[in-house]
Amino acid sequence: MKYQVQYRAPSPPPPGVTRTPEEIEAELKKVEAQYEKLALVCIDLPQDVMWTEPPVICQWQEARCLWTSNYVNDYKFNEDKLTVQFRTGVLWPIGIAALRYGNMPYQGWDVRPDPNSKGVIISVTGVCVTVTWVCIGNTVKLKWIANATTPALKEHFDKPYSVKRIIQVSCYS
Repeated sequence: MKYQVQYRAPSPPPPGVTRTPEEIEAELKKVEAQYEKLALVCIDLPQDVMWTEPPVICQWQEARCLWTSNYVNDYKFNEDKLTVQFRTGVLWPIGIAALRYGNMPYQGWDVRPDPNSKGVIISVTGVCVTVTWVCIGNTVKLKWIANATTPALKEHFDKPYSVKRIIQVSCYS
């Protein structure tokens, strides 16, 4: 079934123009009536993914072979419930994207001796999170993720991994 509703956000009034409360209320009702024509989409995000920033919602536009967010309106991200809500005027496939390097550049890093072993503690601080590892010989253990918004990677805490494996675990979890 084809569904396409054209929606254009109202432009702000020109500078210096004053409006009465009745005019403002009439404009709000008009915008609300246009919103009612759009499809409301609610998505529960996975709990095992660490969302350091609100995800980006996009839709696949088959005719142009690209992902676009042009038809995503009234976007709301609830960090506590890990839900996304938005309105759209087209029913195209929906994608959830994240800015892969949104937590870059690193704000800082630290290497220090581990007082509990013969290894070293490595901490990397990004814009949103701080990740701490303990390295002993050829093994790496994930010790802590500070400021994480989800329990992602908790099952990997204190487990010995090779450097290659800890990178795989960190990248694909």
